[in-house]
Amino acid sequence: MIKGVMIMKKISDKLTILMLVLLFLFCTIYPEETKNAASAAISRCLGTVIPSLYAMMIVSGLLTNSRIIDSMGRFTEKAGKIFFGMEKTVFPVFLLSMFAGYPIGARMLCSEYENGHISKNRTQWLTGICFGAGSAFISGCIASGIYKSRSVSLLIFTSNVGANVVSALVMSLFSRKNTENISYKTQKPAVNTIMLMDTISSAGKALAEICFSVTAFAIISAALEKLGIIEIFGNILAHSGGHSEKCMKVIVMSVLDITAISGLPECDYTLLPCICGLVSFGGICVIFQVMTAVKGRISLLPFIFMRTVSAVLSYCICRLILPHFILNESITVSAVRIHKEGSFIPSILLMLMTFIVCREVQNIKKAV
Repeated sequence: MIKGVMIMKKISDKLTILMLVLLFLFCTIYPEETKNAASAAISRCLGTVIPSLYAMMIVSGLLTNSRIIDSMGRFTEKAGKIFFGMEKTVFPVFLLSMFAGYPIGARMLCSEYENGHISKNRTQWLTGICFGAGSAFISGCIASGIYKSRSVSLLIFTSNVGANVVSALVMSLFSRKNTENISYKTQKPAVNTIMLMDTISSAGKALAEICFSVTAFAIISAALEKLGIIEIFGNILAHSGGHSEKCMKVIVMSVLDITAISGLPECDYTLLPCICGLVSFGGICVIFQVMTAVKGRISLLPFIFMRTVSAVLSYCICRLILPHFILNESITVSAVRIHKEGSFIPSILLMLMTFIVCREVQNIKKAV
């Protein structure tokens, strides 16, 4: 068994090295394509990722570090236990993660695991349902950017939340009896300046890792597109799905990086179930972001399984409620709000301020 694991690890390491060499060759041979892919990814980070995630990462970090989440658990403990069989501090994380953004639920759960509030096995499975794109990403990247309609964000959000709730209910049938009642001493909530600065610093570093991941996957997508791999899958989906090859290529690229979904054609309501499924899954880039957040402390196989199930559920829920949504949706040319991309200056200033805070935190820790 151990020998087999070692062999698999060697194969994995060699494949990683091979992929890095091929990526290096692509960047060397096709510098223009590399530049365009990186530029587009950085624009998405500055225009969508940073504005939609940064604030919630700071808030979620403060809730965990200050132990405010313990106090929240007192009010939600009964509801979480009765409906989902969740521990005291898990149900608030479950609720917040669906509003906060993709990797934040995993970060909060790992903090609870490190504090001894939940077991490793529970953390691995709960990471798969404490997950969501966040209303800011859905509204900014999809609803305003593609459909010019705020009500579309409600449809996508409802489908994603519904999928998570159904997944949590099904999981509770198997895990309720095995839920470990880990006793721990509840600490009084406390927030101070050092904690705030440390949380801002950690959020900035985590956000930088996310932006680097988005940029890296944009280059990988460009390499796969140049090799014709994305086109092959796009053609297969186009023949089976009835949409254009260009549209299906964007769908394939969105499986790699969900921010690429902004390239879909505008106001095509037939794509909404597929969009709901993609947003619920998150994409391979988000899986790597979650991998970075958990830092090898837990296995991500249960997470990937649960997100695949939730993606299918989100697709089905959207298909069920979409006809009612279309009947109530009334869009005229005069009523459509034209979406204009905001300036990147606020995001750049935000990063500069975060850098200053990081330096200050390091100086304070050295002084202490």
